[in-house]
Amino acid sequence: MRVLHLSHKGLPDPRIEKAAITARKRGAETYFAGGRVRGLSYPMKIFDETFRLPFNAKANVGLRPWWSALKRSLEEVLRRCKPDIVHAHNIIAARLAIEYDIPVVYDDHEYWSMEMRYRIRGLKDLSCWLIWRTWERMVVKRARAVVTVSEEIANEHRKLNRNTFTVPNLPILSEVKNLEKCYTRNRLSSVYVGPLTSRQHPFRRMDGLIDIFLSRDVGDLIVIGDRRLKSFPPIYSIGFLRHDLLLKELTKYHIGIIPWKKHPFHNFCNPNKPYEYACAGLLVLVTSDMKPVIDLLRGFCKTFGDYDELTSLLEYYKDSVEEALEEGIKTMEFAKERLIWERFEDRIFKVYKIASSSD
Repeated sequence: MRVLHLSHKGLPDPRIEKAAITARKRGAETYFAGGRVRGLSYPMKIFDETFRLPFNAKANVGLRPWWSALKRSLEEVLRRCKPDIVHAHNIIAARLAIEYDIPVVYDDHEYWSMEMRYRIRGLKDLSCWLIWRTWERMVVKRARAVVTVSEEIANEHRKLNRNTFTVPNLPILSEVKNLEKCYTRNRLSSVYVGPLTSRQHPFRRMDGLIDIFLSRDVGDLIVIGDRRLKSFPPIYSIGFLRHDLLLKELTKYHIGIIPWKKHPFHNFCNPNKPYEYACAGLLVLVTSDMKPVIDLLRGFCKTFGDYDELTSLLEYYKDSVEEALEEGIKTMEFAKERLIWERFEDRIFKVYKIASSSD
């Protein structure tokens, strides 16, 4: 079997790569076509060949001649690798793929139309959203099968396509099995992976988070993945880390925070960071409306409704650091067994079987 992974974005992309790693376990040839390839998240052979396609802002909303140029480039890729299945990641790639007589699996990483709806800031954003919302309905109906990251999104897509399956964004076993807790601080340390200083999407608002650590005695905050943030104790900015180094770095701390303020999109949202926290042995603190995350962690997390409640949790664990460490170790044991990509691999195989056998 030949599987072509198609994305308007480039590589690295852990979700795309994990799906390709899974397919290769069953002997599939795997290819990638999309935006610029800047390396991979995992140190192994994942794709037999990669191709760059001319995705750009105009092509991404179907404008000619850019859309036509995109199609011509894809047609050349299809001739070269002759895929049996196109695994299309997110709506732009999927809309492009369904124009051809090849089985398409649609992989919706973030509930595209719903996420974009909450990012609208002007007429340009609104027009893009209207296009992508229409495309999404078309793609979900016409795809042989659909994969997405949470059961809540899957339930929405099942209204149009009964062959819809949930595969959460979890680490692969090889990257977490040898992780060991190696915290180096007696003072409570909390970590957030992601930018704090750039403009946040409405469903990732964190204004006031730094103030908690500056004005209250709740330990240190370590931020990984923000090039602009400077360290000013008790805030420590590490910058970007390669994925394998990130996981090892996380094992040094006590608490992993998802500090996004409540938002309606959280009912569908299922990012990868809480599971990376869990596999690295952190006690996970998460906003109480993030149902997909809370359901998957199965009690191995603490929830808060607002920043006053978050502050109270941090104050408690600041005086109970050993308890935070013990809870983190228990979380790590659970996560290494239950919160790994391999537990959901059979769904990828099932999706490919459906796609290759449908009329």
